[in-house]
Amino acid sequence: MPDTTYDAVIVGGGTKGLFLAMYLARYGGMSVGVFERRHESGGGLAGEESAAPGFTGNIHATMLYLHQHWMQLWRDFPEFEEYGGQVDQHVCINGAIFADTEKSLVTYSTKHDPTQERSAQNIAKISERDAELWLKVWEVREPLIKAICMSYSTIPTVGGAMARYQRPLEALAEKGMKLDPVFGSYSCLRAAKELWESKEMQKLMVRLAMSRGADILAAGGGMASGLLEPATQPLMCFQVGGTHQAAHAAHRVLIRDGVKAWTNCEVDKVIIENGTAKGIRLKDGTEIGARRVVISTLSPQQLCFDLIGKEHLNSQIIRRIELLESDSLCIAWYQWALHEAPKYKLAQVNPDLNDANWLDLHLDNDPDSLAREAYWRKLGKMPPFEDLNPVVWCHSVADPRYAPVGKHLASHEQFMPPATAFSEREWLALKKQHAEDIMKLWQMFAPNMTWDNVIGVDSNTPYDVLRLKNMAPNGNWNVLDNVPHQSGAYRPIPELAHYRTPIKNLYGTGSGWSGGGGTVGAGYMCYKAIAEDMDLGKPWLEPGKEEPDSLYEQVIRVEKKLQQSVVEKKLQQSVKV
Repeated sequence: MPDTTYDAVIVGGGTKGLFLAMYLARYGGMSVGVFERRHESGGGLAGEESAAPGFTGNIHATMLYLHQHWMQLWRDFPEFEEYGGQVDQHVCINGAIFADTEKSLVTYSTKHDPTQERSAQNIAKISERDAELWLKVWEVREPLIKAICMSYSTIPTVGGAMARYQRPLEALAEKGMKLDPVFGSYSCLRAAKELWESKEMQKLMVRLAMSRGADILAAGGGMASGLLEPATQPLMCFQVGGTHQAAHAAHRVLIRDGVKAWTNCEVDKVIIENGTAKGIRLKDGTEIGARRVVISTLSPQQLCFDLIGKEHLNSQIIRRIELLESDSLCIAWYQWALHEAPKYKLAQVNPDLNDANWLDLHLDNDPDSLAREAYWRKLGKMPPFEDLNPVVWCHSVADPRYAPVGKHLASHEQFMPPATAFSEREWLALKKQHAEDIMKLWQMFAPNMTWDNVIGVDSNTPYDVLRLKNMAPNGNWNVLDNVPHQSGAYRPIPELAHYRTPIKNLYGTGSGWSGGGGTVGAGYMCYKAIAEDMDLGKPWLEPGKEEPDSLYEQVIRVEKKLQQSVVEKKLQQSVKV
């Protein structure tokens, strides 16, 4: 039986719930209870042996970045890294193979290419102009990365994003790359076509923007495929040992600080008295008191309609919540247990293709095929085979802990229609057919990818991710679509965007808020709102922790650590020789 009262009660033990609890306990000095519906906490930080025993697949969060995911925790909880919050990088960070032209394109990680000259040399094989642009943006990465760090650390305000990016834009202008104001109104696809000369580079940029949650057809998303990618792609990384290791690391911190985390405890309602949150009621009728604050990490719809109730909300909030959009960012992540890792035909030209963190498999180099794929999904239809644009990766190549000795765990991503588009029977048939289609396509690029090489496969579609109720009803991995009116200071709606709710002492956060999507950001910024309202500890104001400099310092520290590991490995190999 859970304890009856805490200072802070958190509904949901996912990514944001765990990280927010860390701040409330250590810097807020509160007793904290976390209540999770499922059998274990961690939410999207889930590593499951779902394809076959011993093969760890990241069934939700897998694409991490040095400047987005753990930087606040590395700074404020030094033991988090020691406990398992560690990342690593592949040699090739992002790449693509094009079947029609038999060309490949790769960019390299900052671990293996600190100056990005290697990336530029590879890009120059297709377009010298694109290679020059890549290096220009990389050279001004510090102000760009600092601006992005603040996007995940500052409570959003209207116009705040433009102010943060003023210095990066000035730095680009000093390099002779002044962006026309109209650029800010472009879609990702339109911006990529104007910025990058080669179709291959255009498609590489737009496909990665899709994986990062951009609606590539929506106006106003142009920065993602032009200004940001050359500065941020090299910082892509993966969680050592699987993303659930980060959840375990958070748990160790919470245990150390006395936080109580309860599983199999689904919350039914927030207890509201005279407009103030006083605690929660579980589905079994148990009531848990909250002396100071209640926080929901569920979806905005769950918060407003299930936990609060429409009777406590005005008609405008109710209508805006009802109109939230979530049918675009729906994906399938399949986990493939393999006898041997994929061996790509074009690796004969560039062996680094076999060690790629994010590798696109394209039947052609036409970026408009990504638009066609998006249009099919908007119609609630599965894209035809010729418009599939999957991404594949094989973390076990870089980290053997993902699979048994001598075996490999590969994965692929393909955007799909929302879970509501098909019946259960139709989804079961589609899951099987999609596995066949991907195997057929994959084999075109890597001949060893046959069913004889497959030990087991787990199909994780929008239908399957409904295991996490905050992703319902459409199976949206980001809970909400990243359209302009659901971004930044408007996410999820203006009335909730600052993590506060109309109910006193009740706050909301999660992937449906700014800074969500698997990062610390939404939990960290929610803590900032609570700390401001309740005069709690503010680590970001401590000497040496000023933002964004202290966050950028963490990015550089981990980057240098990874680069040093390459030097040490080479020294060890030379000694053996």
